[in-house]
Amino acid sequence: MQLELKEKYLKVQEKELGQAQKLIVFMIAMIVIAVLLLGLMYYFIVQKRKFNKALTEKNTEIGKFNDRLISSIKYASVIQSNLLMNKEEIKKLFSNSFVYYQPKDILSGDFYWFGETNGVKVIISADCTGHGVPGALLTVLGHGIIEELIERKKLSSPSVIINELNNELNLAFSTQKLTEYGIELTVMCFKESEKRAAFASNGSGIYKYSNGEILNYLPVIHRPVKMIYSLNMRT
Repeated sequence: MQLELKEKYLKVQEKELGQAQKLIVFMIAMIVIAVLLLGLMYYFIVQKRKFNKALTEKNTEIGKFNDRLISSIKYASVIQSNLLMNKEEIKKLFSNSFVYYQPKDILSGDFYWFGETNGVKVIISADCTGHGVPGALLTVLGHGIIEELIERKKLSSPSVIINELNNELNLAFSTQKLTEYGIELTVMCFKESEKRAAFASNGSGIYKYSNGEILNYLPVIHRPVKMIYSLNMRT
């Protein structure tokens, strides 16, 4: 009887020991898994810190580059604005007049020109294709060519001015394929001694007003400079 009790007791102990061993193995496994997870978390945290540091450094570099770029563009805008004639000067030619000039970006693809040569008053409104730097470079080139044509060569015919501008641009870009670039402009010339006005345009027509009312609209054929073959001229 006692022998049977001892055997049962031993079996119970063996069973409890087996369960305890399984529990220990399970706990060790959980600890190993927890350590691995903590290691992975630490690794990801370190990598994230490195990435954030690198990203911060790149953002700082990009910010400095953007600051330099914006500063350069703003300085270029000042140079471009100084090329344009003072808006108040136009009132010396036409007392009842004004100029509205509002660039879309810091640099503009539009420009205007006005002046007088051989008793003829000239007003030009021009729109270069593109915005920003490309458009601004075209405005500088176009403005310089127009000054050469009117102030030095004394041209005073709207259609001749546009044709000559086209010829000069073709010479300037003779080795380049820039068919997507061009200048649309309207040129008006007034000879007060003869009470005559003439205009030519390759982009926009003009409205004729009298006493605050539109009398008629004078259209033109849309052909940007560098693609001109013929021009409409109204007198």
